[in-house]
Amino acid sequence: MGCIHAENTIAKGPVVYYLDELSKGVDAVQRLEELRNALRATRDHGYKGIATILAEHLFQPFTAKSEKLRLYLDDHWFGESRATVEFSDLQPIAPAYAEGLIKAIDLSLAEGHNGRPKPIDGWWIVDHPKFEILNLVNEHCIVLLIMTPRPAGIAARGIWNPAAEAWSTVQTPLGAATERIDNRTPRTERQPEAIVAMVSERDADRV
Repeated sequence: MGCIHAENTIAKGPVVYYLDELSKGVDAVQRLEELRNALRATRDHGYKGIATILAEHLFQPFTAKSEKLRLYLDDHWFGESRATVEFSDLQPIAPAYAEGLIKAIDLSLAEGHNGRPKPIDGWWIVDHPKFEILNLVNEHCIVLLIMTPRPAGIAARGIWNPAAEAWSTVQTPLGAATERIDNRTPRTERQPEAIVAMVSERDADRV
């Protein structure tokens, strides 16, 4: 999820972005349960294969780049013995990562109403002293925070998704200053809602 702006600490990377979208889809309950069950099944195997699970259940319904994202996660997040892995002194992070996502899904399904899960709003936060996942519950959504140290060598790329919005307020010699965090330039792609509808129609054709 190499999408943190070099001068800021927050991003809406692909894992949290597509989890947000999955929680709002027309078949959200089924898809969230399938993702949760797949993650739970890794407990007896040392939480191996999380990147493959995310690719199958989280990326494939929305993007043709699911394999590229899987390779990135394996190389930089969960491949604890690889030279490219981030947070090497904190590895393995897969157990906490998987259990944090499971908890977010549990809360989403438990807190929902009228047969709908409560939407998830996930963010990646860096400059944290350890690897930690926080789940916060309010009346509108489940806030998922994936908190890590800052990865090495990241470039200034905005907060990854054009639909996400973040503002930063910092102390200055003159008081405080607030500014919007730079975002990626919007591209002429189909919006996720359209992709969700397309996937739903495709699944309906299979019945």
